[in-house]
Amino acid sequence: AQSGAVAVPVLDIAVDAPDSLIARCFRGGRVERVADYGELDTPLAARVRANHTGPALAVPVRAGDATVAVLVVTRECGAPPFGAADVEDAEH
Repeated sequence: AQSGAVAVPVLDIAVDAPDSLIARCFRGGRVERVADYGELDTPLAARVRANHTGPALAVPVRAGDATVAVLVVTRECGAPPFGAADVEDAEH
């Protein structure tokens, strides 16, 4: 990765949960953020913390007007959350 970050293994996380980051991004077709999974007390947060995942940014991948996939970028637990400038960059 450009920042020198190390890729982590993909976790077995269902994305059909209606309020998951990926599901919200896919359904809404817009960038979604989680400030820090390390601060959330949910079963999903506990699972992603296993990889030291903190802030997350989900970006819709489009073909024409349709969202066809979601790209998720994360930072290590305790890192600064993704801000408005990050969202603006991701949208372009």
